[in-house]
Amino acid sequence: MISIQEIKNDPVIRLSALTPTSDYSGTVSVKVDFSFPDQFLDSITLETLRQAYKSSDRRFRVKYTIKLYKLMPIGAKKLREISFAKKWTLYWTRDPMILETYKAYIWVLGIDKDGYAVFFQDFDRAKRFLFSISETLTLAANELGIGTSTLNAKVEVKIWRHTFINATKFSVKSKPIKLSVIKD
Repeated sequence: MISIQEIKNDPVIRLSALTPTSDYSGTVSVKVDFSFPDQFLDSITLETLRQAYKSSDRRFRVKYTIKLYKLMPIGAKKLREISFAKKWTLYWTRDPMILETYKAYIWVLGIDKDGYAVFFQDFDRAKRFLFSISETLTLAANELGIGTSTLNAKVEVKIWRHTFINATKFSVKSKPIKLSVIKD
């Protein structure tokens, strides 16, 4: 069973400014990227999923919450918060095309945050889908105020208990970035 220590071992989070400068009447966009560490992803194998399937553990869900903050001299002001979940459903097949691709009878159907189903031809892509996010957040420039603002992001992750992983909840913060808003 995968432990929380393996997950908390350097998850990768990055906040980047897509529009580092804006006028006061415009918008500012930032991008939040988060992924679990590679050693965690490597520990999830098709054999692990086969054992989960045999134990009737066929649905796997990860809940993500992204919070964007403006850092102030005292404390921080929350600008945005979004929450969503990504899911896997495991299926058993005898389809020769799937067997050739996965080299196993188990295949993964992913459900993204908008509820759309994705069939993965590659198991590594299926793992990246569930265990990483990339979200763009857009703010009105007047929310930041005129001048240079410092922003950071926090990603909270919640995983429920399954046959191959314990239930866990953790959060990570990005390094701060600077954005400028100029007067019209």
